Amino acid sequence: MPAALRWNRGTGAALVRDFAHNCVENDRDSASESLPPRGSHVARRVLVTTSMNWAHLGTVIVAAFLASLVECVEALTIVMAVGTTRGWRPALTGAGAGAFVLTVVTLVAGPALQRIPLTSLQLVIGVLLLIFGMRWLVKAILRASGVIGLHDEAAIYAQEKAVLARDRGGNRVALLTAFKAVILEGLEIIFVVIAVGAHGLMAPAAMGAVLAAALVTLAGFAVRRPLARVPENALKFAVGVLLSAFGVFWIGEGLGYSWPGRDLSLLGLLAVVAAFALLAVAVIRRPAATRRILGCVAIVIACIPRVAHAQAPTTSRPAYDPERYDEDWSLLRDPTKRSDFFDPIKWIPLGKNGSWFVTLGGELRERLQDLRNSAFGLPSPTHNRNGFHRVFVLADIHVGPHFRTFAELVNGEIVGATTDPSPAERDPLDVLQAFADLVLPVRNSGALTLRGGRQEMALGSARLVSFRDTPNVRRAFDGARAFWTANGRRLDAFVVRPVDPRLHVFDDIPDRAQLFWGIYATGPVSAVKGTSLDLYYLGLHRNDASFAQGTGREHRHTIGARLFGTRTGFDWHEAHDFHRRHRRDNDVNFDWDVEGAFQFGSFANTKIRAWMISSDWGYTLADVHYSPRLGLKADALSGDRNLQDNRLGTFNPFYPGLQYYSQVGLFAPANLLNLQPNITLDMAKEASVNLAWSSLWRESAADAFYQPAVEVVPGTATSDRHIGQEASANLAWQATVHLTITATYAHFAPGGSVRKVGGRSGDYLLALGQFKF
Repeated sequence: MPAALRWNRGTGAALVRDFAHNCVENDRDSASESLPPRGSHVARRVLVTTSMNWAHLGTVIVAAFLASLVECVEALTIVMAVGTTRGWRPALTGAGAGAFVLTVVTLVAGPALQRIPLTSLQLVIGVLLLIFGMRWLVKAILRASGVIGLHDEAAIYAQEKAVLARDRGGNRVALLTAFKAVILEGLEIIFVVIAVGAHGLMAPAAMGAVLAAALVTLAGFAVRRPLARVPENALKFAVGVLLSAFGVFWIGEGLGYSWPGRDLSLLGLLAVVAAFALLAVAVIRRPAATRRILGCVAIVIACIPRVAHAQAPTTSRPAYDPERYDEDWSLLRDPTKRSDFFDPIKWIPLGKNGSWFVTLGGELRERLQDLRNSAFGLPSPTHNRNGFHRVFVLADIHVGPHFRTFAELVNGEIVGATTDPSPAERDPLDVLQAFADLVLPVRNSGALTLRGGRQEMALGSARLVSFRDTPNVRRAFDGARAFWTANGRRLDAFVVRPVDPRLHVFDDIPDRAQLFWGIYATGPVSAVKGTSLDLYYLGLHRNDASFAQGTGREHRHTIGARLFGTRTGFDWHEAHDFHRRHRRDNDVNFDWDVEGAFQFGSFANTKIRAWMISSDWGYTLADVHYSPRLGLKADALSGDRNLQDNRLGTFNPFYPGLQYYSQVGLFAPANLLNLQPNITLDMAKEASVNLAWSSLWRESAADAFYQPAVEVVPGTATSDRHIGQEASANLAWQATVHLTITATYAHFAPGGSVRKVGGRSGDYLLALGQFKF
């Protein structure tokens, strides 16, 4: 890249004024000084290199301009709503303060990036650009195909004015509203500018953003109303294509790939991404075409994994764990062990001896869901088609062998028919996890780890404590945890509060109305081969708990045990979907997972006496085609026998993985009898199909039916204990070590008292793609 295109730390008007002139002069001088006679092969190559630099420069300016144009239009709408409702002084003051903060961030972040090694920066920025671009592109595709409505600036303007008119907070609220609008939209602009302009093209990227901001500001104040006629979706479509193409380009550069045609290959990437996006719009608009393409995908899913059987096994290396903080990539300090596309960011050394290092990673998940009559359509029928978008970005910093910090950010979005999204589905940007570990070696007996901060937890089978992977925002806890590990055994002790997700940026807080504590031990039973045992005590305090018996303060203790066999390599876990891990002992076909618990304590002025027995049994026919596993789940969770006495018998499942009981999440595991025969088929090495049927009953006729989050359904405490039935079919394909594709269909029908209070049959269709890196 010519020196004139590299970042100059000097700022001000001179940089902008001289940029284009220097680019042209340097290209002309370097070409004329070394140009062989006209028409020679070398001369043509020099001229092509010059045109390639300008191809890269042009796409940078266009990407920054279009992205900034969209974000500025959205910010302008809110600022104008503030100005016309509360006055222009607080509106302009808030907007100006936001612009000042953004300028400072840009001036600090831009030069700081120059200190990062080029290849590492290219790879990280490339991954983030690809995630960011796909987020824009997916929304634009769904809007263009009619799945969700177009962005309406006039409606947003009217809504903001109505909110400001009702609020009596005065100029302070008006100023903060304008400030927040500029900051939130501006941060996206800064990311795009820094990302596309990193290492050499920051000035032209900034020029594109400034030009867009000036154009939108002048147009907005000229017409004195929101720029509703700006084709935002078309612009977002273009920006999504540009950022996605840039992301692929930078990832290749970071990995040392030499693109054909160098910078001109960007134009080819743009064409490919745009073609795929337009094809997606056409497919979604035409159901018949969709069915044909899905048929082809099914054939690919059925055939491609079979090729994997013939492939040679790969070298043992870390795997992507459902709990990402458990991954250990220190193996990659040996360069000969690095074979994956993302290995350069999995072990980034911070010192010469290799004990200080950083691991970067993340996840992109897209989920399309069609659900008719969620929770049996109670209290009223529903039909929602939604797209769910989730991004995780994480950093794991190891400072020697005894201290590490782990941080993970989450972005969750929902688009579609849902008008009142749950905070577990929509969270623009927040801290999902942020904790520090202090590791203390125990002489001849493993290690003791002390952990403090925000963290995910999953205990045992996840029947009682799970990180709840199905929604966009996984469940987390704030508090302290200590655990000892040695020789396959582990002992945990913790005191935490569940995190309450909110709908805005960095506003998730711990739920002060709940406190959760416990001790959990797990390890192998040495006397019985392939058998392990969990023993635990869990405590929960809630200020306002609700059951069919009433509402009051709950102080509950649980003691339990779990006996499970791993000789077939199977153990249920919500984050592993439904399919089992590969068998490790082909001579043993029987697997089991049996758990029981007893609860006691107080609820309001009554005593708690509740129980749970849950089991999962299976037998694998290893010598039969597709190695079918015949399974049977049987669960019994107690209900209250008398709503008028001084004893509460309803079992509280705490923080369960609902997918263990139901693919749809129809009910809470309380006052429940569940019998589920199922069969799992290994269609190929990395693809499984599961078929299941469940019959659901209330354990106690005196107690009610409970929806998820242990919410009482009024009128269901009748003599007819039948709840309903659910049938499901599930497909999971581990396409690569990074990509998992899952599809689920379920049909459910109510029975007994649930049908009498208005319960309705429903259907659930899910398509999910999850990419981890």
